[in-house]
Amino acid sequence: AVYRNFGTHETLLGNFVTDVGDFDDHHGIRWFELQKTGAAWSLFQEGTYAPDSHHRWMGRLAMDGAQNIAIGYSISSATLNAGIRYTGRLQGDPLGTLPQPETTLQAGNGVHSGERWGDYSAMSIDPADDCTFWSTTEYAEATGTWATRIGSVRVDACSASPGILLSGTNLTQKVCVPGDLTDIELTVTGLNGFSDDVTLS
Repeated sequence: AVYRNFGTHETLLGNFVTDVGDFDDHHGIRWFELQKTGAAWSLFQEGTYAPDSHHRWMGRLAMDGAQNIAIGYSISSATLNAGIRYTGRLQGDPLGTLPQPETTLQAGNGVHSGERWGDYSAMSIDPADDCTFWSTTEYAEATGTWATRIGSVRVDACSASPGILLSGTNLTQKVCVPGDLTDIELTVTGLNGFSDDVTLS
């Protein structure tokens, strides 16, 4: 589990592998975020990531200072050697989704012949900027052994400077007749200690 305290709320992230059920023994990543704004924790969002027939397991995730989430995992199938990929969500993306593009950190080069996998997988935030995600796990080499890959990714929307993140609902609408526009609810989130008043015009 990953814990963050943003002052206005606390958050707890976790993930585990699950049998998705749409294919025979098809494995995907189940992830969740709990939040605490008062005395009690409650479920804020959750989802399962299994966009195709490849297996995804040994998940690891983290949240940066702007509340963007990155999740890395091992991936393989009968047609794909065991490699490393990651995806994620920006703070303003729809809840319960990981809509950011899936990216290959390291392609698998062979078939792993051992019985154990990824004991020391991790996803961490760099304390120097609170924005850079560092990921490490193993992948399959052509020799049948494993090797370790360490990589990093940084979300452009993350900043170490104080500021705001503006997100909203109903942002895409088609309006043909005056008055057809439905309400747009905006949420202003302070980043990196920003707590001043915000005026929109």
